[in-house]
Amino acid sequence: MARIAIGVCWLMMSTTLLAGTVGGQRQEKSDASRTVMAQLERFRQVDWNRRAVGENKDLSDDAWKTRIDVENRLIALGKPAVPTLIQACSDADQHVRTLAAYCLGFLNDRSAVSALKRISGSDSYAPARLMAVEALGRLGARNAIKVVEAAAKSDPSPHVRAAAEWALPRVRKGYGVGNSLREMAMRLYDHKLVASAVVGQPAPDFALPNHVGEVVHLSDFRAKKNVVIVFMLADW
Repeated sequence: MARIAIGVCWLMMSTTLLAGTVGGQRQEKSDASRTVMAQLERFRQVDWNRRAVGENKDLSDDAWKTRIDVENRLIALGKPAVPTLIQACSDADQHVRTLAAYCLGFLNDRSAVSALKRISGSDSYAPARLMAVEALGRLGARNAIKVVEAAAKSDPSPHVRAAAEWALPRVRKGYGVGNSLREMAMRLYDHKLVASAVVGQPAPDFALPNHVGEVVHLSDFRAKKNVVIVFMLADW
């Protein structure tokens, strides 16, 4: 009888622990969903349609700070944010779809592939298609080969075609970037440093890896020689 009683107690404890774990996971997802929705609403408050794209930007307009901050807050949430971001891929706002596709490229969750394929193949907004094909490449989504190949061959936008060409090798090999992009974003982003560089003023010191992986500080060259910084598009 004692063994039976102990067994029943153990079963009850195990069931309670399992229920607590499942409940905790549901709460985490619910909290993440609310946070994602709040950040998306914050993003919507900016009128992105009236802002110039390309070279003719108003440098006094600091809406970009909101975009970068929202992006990094969504990426910081990790995989619990994925279901709500997948829903956002069908949002009526083209800028929200673009944002969602961009963030999903950092979160290393292939449950997003179907939504990203849909955007890549049929979205009317070229920046959304570009972010989606980049995300498929970062995920190494082999089941998206046909969509990415079609984008590389016949997308109306040359920028999307170029992004698809860059994505194709990873998609064909099924070799994504894993969690490396998210880890890098979390390590490097510091909201206190955003907009610390001011036109006409000495550049604040910073450190970045060079082409051979050595960490270089701007201060190493101050007053000694000119410095050229090149950020390679889609170098992932």
